[in-house]
Amino acid sequence: MIRTNAGPMPTMLVIVCVKDGEIVITSHLMDWLMIFKEIALKNNMTLKLPYTTRVMKIIQPFDGKIIFEIYQLSVVIESGGRGFGIALPYKYFGRNTQGHCGTCSNNQTDDCMLPGGQLVKSCENMAYHWNTTECRTPPPPPVTPPKLHCVPDPMCDLLNNTVFADCHRFVSPDIFYRACAFDSCHVTNKSIVCETLATYAALCAREGVCVYWRNHTKECAFDCPSNKVYKPCGPVEEPTCQDNIFEPSLNRSTEGCFCLDGMKRINKKSNICVKECGCLYPKNITRKFGESFEYKCQVCICDESTESVFCEPKKCPVPTTTNCTEAGFVLVKQTNSSNPCCPVDVCRAEEVCKVVSMKTRVISGSCQSDEEVDMPYCEGSCNTFAKYSQAAEAMEHSCSCCKETRFSNRTVDLLCPNEHRVSYTYMHVEECGCSHSDCTRTPGQPARRKRSFTLL
Repeated sequence: MIRTNAGPMPTMLVIVCVKDGEIVITSHLMDWLMIFKEIALKNNMTLKLPYTTRVMKIIQPFDGKIIFEIYQLSVVIESGGRGFGIALPYKYFGRNTQGHCGTCSNNQTDDCMLPGGQLVKSCENMAYHWNTTECRTPPPPPVTPPKLHCVPDPMCDLLNNTVFADCHRFVSPDIFYRACAFDSCHVTNKSIVCETLATYAALCAREGVCVYWRNHTKECAFDCPSNKVYKPCGPVEEPTCQDNIFEPSLNRSTEGCFCLDGMKRINKKSNICVKECGCLYPKNITRKFGESFEYKCQVCICDESTESVFCEPKKCPVPTTTNCTEAGFVLVKQTNSSNPCCPVDVCRAEEVCKVVSMKTRVISGSCQSDEEVDMPYCEGSCNTFAKYSQAAEAMEHSCSCCKETRFSNRTVDLLCPNEHRVSYTYMHVEECGCSHSDCTRTPGQPARRKRSFTLL
């Protein structure tokens, strides 16, 4: 059983009752541009498409619509935008349907039938009698179609002219023209006219008549990315590298953007087209089967049997033994420009952090010491660097500064101009060393101000 809830936008539901629950296809209006998003749910859980079982298949081509096929019954349900369509084979459903689908007798005069078998003139009134809930809604008063007081959009005329002429003997354009005229007079967004034309073109394609109609309009243009080409009657299931020849495929067409001739999608969930099948790694970069490559200091290969990429750390050559025998030199690791993943050992002059003696006269304001005093300080370099890390794909920083590690407070008397003396305490550095510091302070952030005094 198929139920619908084509209520006021922004949501439309198509509910299909199956043995193990319900399949619900929803159409949500996303914004004022009349863009719809289709979602499929099973027992209130969103399905990850494509969804395939032994009895059904649900796919979503890149035009956004959802197509649901039931294999055993050869039933196909399409849902997209403002409407949906149900294709039923006559051998199973001939004179065997009721409700909004009519009687499937290939005679439209008996489609507006009430549950008791009575025929009515208005299908709009008939629709209210097919409520699937236990509490039936009473039928509303008869609806009189409003008279048009405007000129239909000129695009509606395409349905009756030579553009669709080859299709007219298979599918009559009359009801589509009336729908197009009505919509163009009551809906300000012109995209609804495009949808009416697209619906008629889809029915023509089902009859084997492919119509290039969009190039006859400006408002209904179909833009494709540079790596795709527009086709009015492309395959619903576009060929991919993951196709299974034993899995049944939908023998239907749809319009949309497709891979260029000689190319196919790399997998069912990717929109990337390739000439040769392979792997996607990393960040949608295509790799051929058997291709080896380096990434983040790893050696990787695209494996054909699993269609996956396997990586292992790059092996570096055994480093040559380097001894730094010259005084003042130490052994440090350095990035190898020809092979950045494998650092090399080099000897580098060592500028150690050490205590440097200094004598100076202390001045504070207008007062100063009688004599110079010992005021040692720290000087020298520590292991500080900033280099690019391929593994982290970012700059790697290591900062340390030469600073005091042991000191004592000393006091000295200062003589002022009025012959008055004051005591002044300062730090006497006794030992220096390298201390780790923060390299990541935001540029422009003011550094902490330090206390200072004048030395002579």
